[in-house]
Amino acid sequence: MVAGDTGDRDRNGQPTPLDHDNPDIVLGVDTHKDVHVAAVVSAAAGVFVESRSLPTTAEGYEH
Repeated sequence: MVAGDTGDRDRNGQPTPLDHDNPDIVLGVDTHKDVHVAAVVSAAAGVFVESRSLPTTAEGYEH
């Protein structure tokens, strides 16, 4: 089981979100050696909301 996965699955076999009051928002993080990129999308509307890139330095981890 993946961290944050409740174990519950939707009809497509995908994990159900932890926030059952607002399941429309999805956060994804892509980790790399020098930078981590986080993106937020509205799943139901298929709309990009925001993204942030943070360096993998001590300063980046403080954000």
